[in-house]
Amino acid sequence: DMTRLSQSSVAWGKSVSQFNKDTLISLLNNVQAHTDALIQVLREDNESALTQSLHSAQQFRQGSPYF
Repeated sequence: DMTRLSQSSVAWGKSVSQFNKDTLISLLNNVQAHTDALIQVLREDNESALTQSLHSAQQFRQGSPYF
């Protein structure tokens, strides 16, 4: 949860971010791709794609050990 992480020291966050730069960039690119796809689905008013996207997100969340 980014709001919880934002409560940590800036120096710590900077250090962790720099140490994990390549991984963070990859993860952020992945988030951006999913966000762009969802924006497109919403723009197109594609109800079936929206349903599938929400279903996929739900499955991911339920199967993730991080939540």
